[in-house]
Amino acid sequence: MKKIQRFLLPYLSFTDFNVINLNLSLKNKKLTIFIDGAYLNINNGIYFEKGLLRFTNWESISIRKYDYHFKTWIHLNEIENVESLENICKTSFSKSHVILSGFAKKSGQWMEWEITHAKIVAEFEPEPESEF
Repeated sequence: MKKIQRFLLPYLSFTDFNVINLNLSLKNKKLTIFIDGAYLNINNGIYFEKGLLRFTNWESISIRKYDYHFKTWIHLNEIENVESLENICKTSFSKSHVILSGFAKKSGQWMEWEITHAKIVAEFEPEPESEF
C-alpha cells in the first residue's frame, strides 16, 4: 500500500467507491474506514484500489445524522456502535479539521463526521497501470 501524504488529502475523492468496513473506538480515539477505492485529483488523476483512512488521537469527534422525518440532526457522539457509512460523498480536509459526509449503510440517512486535530493515515493500493 502507498501512503498518501497529508498535503494531498484535499485532492482525494471517494464518491465512486463504497465503504467496506468502519471500525470506531471512542474510548481509544481510533477510527478506521476501509474503502474499496479512491481517486487522487492531481495531474491527470490517479485511481486507487482498496485502502483505508485512519484517524487517531483526535481532540474531538462529532458524529451526526439527519432525520428526514423530523427534519433535524441527531447527534451520535456517545454511541460506540454507530451505523457505518455506505459511502463518502463529500470531504473537507484542512490543517486541523476533517469532515466526512455520506449516506448511512442501513438507514440511508445523511451522516457527517467531524474530526479535529487527529493524526491521519491514508493508504491505498495503486491500480496496476498507475505511476504513483
